[in-house]
Amino acid sequence: MKKQDGFSLIELLAVILIVSTLLVPLLFSLTSNFGINVQAIRRNSSNLIGISSIQAMNQIDFINYADLLETDDYLVLDRTSCGLLPSDDGGDIASSFEICEMVFDSKLQNEIITNTDAFKIYVYPYFMTETNKQTFLNEADEPGYVLDEMDARIRVISDDDRDFFIYNITVVITYDQDNQRRMITSGELTAEQ
Repeated sequence: MKKQDGFSLIELLAVILIVSTLLVPLLFSLTSNFGINVQAIRRNSSNLIGISSIQAMNQIDFINYADLLETDDYLVLDRTSCGLLPSDDGGDIASSFEICEMVFDSKLQNEIITNTDAFKIYVYPYFMTETNKQTFLNEADEPGYVLDEMDARIRVISDDDRDFFIYNITVVITYDQDNQRRMITSGELTAEQ
């Protein structure tokens, strides 16, 4: 009988077993990295939407915020509450209502955020006395992460003679399916003086 060159079935099976043992963790790592990359992209998109929302909301006539905040301590805007803003306020580019609608039509990874709890904008005073701030934070019916941001942003003054030409604005976007990851972006709304 003639000797044949090549691999035996046992050797071939051993090589397949070794290679598959090495490839399974590698493939698992690649799929994990894909999920992490998707989350990073959604986080960056949420940050950009937050920044552009603050810039757009600064285009709304400041008097509209002052009128709304004259009776309430703070204002919460979402997709359904843009109607609080005037639809014909003589703006140069668009009405306050139209600007608000454009903000909430922003897309996160080619999807409009339709869940009103996933995209909210809060407008609240920039200056408060310590007593008013504590009362405000205790009475505000908002999630803890929003109250923490408000607490960090409100500047305490000694008397109630505050500057009415500035408000805080905080944009909160929940960017994942299980509502655990959110981007909080804050800035100021100022009147042109």
